[in-house]
Amino acid sequence: MSFLDHINRANNCELADFTPLSVAGQAVGLVRASHVNHLAAFPDVFQIAPDGIALASGLDGFEARGAALAPVVEAL
Repeated sequence: MSFLDHINRANNCELADFTPLSVAGQAVGLVRASHVNHLAAFPDVFQIAPDGIALASGLDGFEARGAALAPVVEAL
């Protein structure tokens, strides 16, 4: 598969298959809907709602967010 094939595949997605992700009220990306259940295992880090996922509101700043996300990355 060529690099261009990867780009075309990435640009040809169905947005209904994704859930919005926000940090401090700002949209930062999308998470595959099929992966949301994995993030739900970390309720201290992610707030899961029908309309999207948010990083927990108490996680303010780079250091706090990095510290909270480190065990999530390790586990996943």
